Amino acid sequence: MASLWSSRVRACHYVVAESNKKTVNANGTACKDWEKHTLVDLNGGALVHGDQVAFWTHHKRYWSAQPNGNLEANRTKRKDWETFRIYKVSGSRGKEIKSKDKIGILGAHKKWVVAEGNGGKNVRANRPKRGAWETFQLLTTR
Repeated sequence: MASLWSSRVRACHYVVAESNKKTVNANGTACKDWEKHTLVDLNGGALVHGDQVAFWTHHKRYWSAQPNGNLEANRTKRKDWETFRIYKVSGSRGKEIKSKDKIGILGAHKKWVVAEGNGGKNVRANRPKRGAWETFQLLTTR
């Protein structure tokens, strides 16, 4: 399992797949079931910079980057819009991505995943460039 959270100066917010099986927010204050997402490394090897990945939610749905920039968690099958690329921004040495590394996530429409307001609001896939709001920390859980 992997959980993502957006960094924020005064607080940390976890990415949440809401109970409507559609909305993705960055407003979780604790890492409970809805904040845990299975990160699927599509090449099956070590998770490294540039790998194609998918995110599977507690509600048994994939994240899906929509052409209008919305990020939804409502797909039961993985296709192009449910495929992302993960990039290491900082953290451990080497290209392998490990727990606590900072990452960026690029959606199917070549837009970065963003935690609006640097956390506490919606998560979307609509940014042309990666900055602080488009940077997450990967936390592995058991």
